[in-house]
Amino acid sequence: MQVHRLMIIALLGVLMLGCAPTYIENTKVPNTPENREIVTFVERYRTAIEHRDNDLLLSLVSPRYLENASTTDISDDDYGLRELVAKHIPEFTQKVQGVDHKLKVLKIQRRSNVAFVDYEYDLTFRYKDGAETRLHTKRDVNRLELLRENGQWRIRSGL
Repeated sequence: MQVHRLMIIALLGVLMLGCAPTYIENTKVPNTPENREIVTFVERYRTAIEHRDNDLLLSLVSPRYLENASTTDISDDDYGLRELVAKHIPEFTQKVQGVDHKLKVLKIQRRSNVAFVDYEYDLTFRYKDGAETRLHTKRDVNRLELLRENGQWRIRSGL
């Protein structure tokens, strides 16, 4: 009787594990092909930043890129792809000397050809400040807005 009861409990445990949702490793994001594709894309973005690979970074950015610096009611600080390429990327390349960039995807929301990726990050970088080299660390949460263009995900905002 005791063995029979243990077998039933073990069987119920196995069945319950089989019904549990599966997540992409190191996330709480459901493990679906679409979400895995987006997490892989975000990892390419993280790698581009960490390696200061401007070519890779620009290959991930949509021609329709628009950054509003999280100030939706003020347009003075908005910029698009042209300013990103002409000002922000060269500034990053010239001033930043080394980057350690860790990120964890928290949530993915998809609507047709648009995806919103919320993630937390730890960013440590060395940069030039005049003749001095400084170290800066930042931990925060951010959102990338992705747009599916010609079958590929591209960053529309959130750098």
